[in-house]
Amino acid sequence: MPNNQLADLMESIGTTLMKLAAEQRRTPVPKSVMFDEQFGCVLDQFIDEKLERGPYTSGIGARAMYGAYADWARSKGLEVRTQTKFGREMPSRIPRDDTGSTRVYQLVRFK
Repeated sequence: MPNNQLADLMESIGTTLMKLAAEQRRTPVPKSVMFDEQFGCVLDQFIDEKLERGPYTSGIGARAMYGAYADWARSKGLEVRTQTKFGREMPSRIPRDDTGSTRVYQLVRFK
């Protein structure tokens, strides 16, 4: 399955799960949590240009990942989204380990 199709599928699953969870809580899904299509495309481009997927064991810390994204976005003349927005959207594209004291994006490294 090509990366674009996989990303679309992951996006759809994530959005559906958030909607179902909100229905169970009987509260609306906040707009800040809903997928931002334009930002999603920007993240996909960042991933394609700056990251390499593979069976890498060390991963990339969340702060380092956000810093690389912010630098990349500025270099492209794009709006730099907040760290919170980045942190909410990125795990739908790259697995993140939140169990330790530092959040780490797994199975990737910088090119």
